[in-house]
Amino acid sequence: MDQTKTTLGGYIKAGVDINEYFATELRIGMSGKNGKNKKTIGGVSRTFSSPFFVSYLAKGKYEVASNLDVFMLAGATTARIKGTSAGASQSVTRTGLTLGAGVDYKLDSNVSVGAEWVQYMFPVKVAAGSVFGTDAKVRMWGATVNTTYHF
Repeated sequence: MDQTKTTLGGYIKAGVDINEYFATELRIGMSGKNGKNKKTIGGVSRTFSSPFFVSYLAKGKYEVASNLDVFMLAGATTARIKGTSAGASQSVTRTGLTLGAGVDYKLDSNVSVGAEWVQYMFPVKVAAGSVFGTDAKVRMWGATVNTTYHF
């Protein structure tokens, strides 16, 4: 299932800076479903969403200028994938590799703004059923602009 339509979602994150070059993060989030988030397969309209996901990430970072960091993310994401079609519904939970990159600009010692792109889940197989077809695969990615408060 290569869902090519855009779906809004969000997450909250908590993390720990181990040192100036390494941190860890835990993210909990979801994606919504809307009228545009449909895919027609075999003449049948199907809607897909991820009502819940958890990402556990290692973050390598490097300061390239005063108050500006670039970073790479690596880890895994476990997501609940839900599909609906003609009154039928199917949910599966899968875990996949997560990789990403981004930038953070520190406004002061407690607040930063940033942007990132993350491939939360590379294509992973899902079981065939009432909504997911044989050999169906799902993937999940996100591009975000964010504000972070540092304690």
